[in-house]
Amino acid sequence: MSEILAGAALAEFFDHGFARTAWRWETRPEYELPEERHELALFLLGGPAGDEDGQWRRTLRSLRRKGRCVARARVVDEPPTAYQRWLLARARQDAEAGEDLRCLTRSEALRLHVPLRDFWLFDEHTVGFVRFEGDRPLGMELTRAPDAAAVARRVREAAWEVARPVGAAPALRRGPQHARAARRADRPDSTGHPA
Repeated sequence: MSEILAGAALAEFFDHGFARTAWRWETRPEYELPEERHELALFLLGGPAGDEDGQWRRTLRSLRRKGRCVARARVVDEPPTAYQRWLLARARQDAEAGEDLRCLTRSEALRLHVPLRDFWLFDEHTVGFVRFEGDRPLGMELTRAPDAAAVARRVREAAWEVARPVGAAPALRRGPQHARAARRADRPDSTGHPA
């Protein structure tokens, strides 16, 4: 069985369509979402990462109150794209709202030899493949096919093995050049103090 959900139907699915867990495999360098344009543009000009009480965070808090878990493994380019930098800057707020968000680099993801195709895995047996036109998500195609769920579970297990919680890896947060500086700053100098 397959059906495509978008807009209000997609929001309704997140409210009532699964009982326990939602896990996202997020693989694209950027997503073209009209509702994000303004916040992204402000962030790129040095502004804040976004609204503390945005729709996704309200959804996360609601799901957490209902006892449901939401987790995500995000593939991040090296260095991160501007869009990925914005998402990473927002990650703390998403985690505080209830999302278990972890990241891995694109090279790490490629070494897993798993499909780099965006999807959600709900309650271990329902897969929502995200459909795109270019970089614009059109909706989510749901399937309960056992083979699709088995592949999704294998992707989750492989990605979760190497993905790190956001904030644990400076290279993911700020790019490789900043990671070297952060490592140098953490090393003590000859007096035993950080350099």
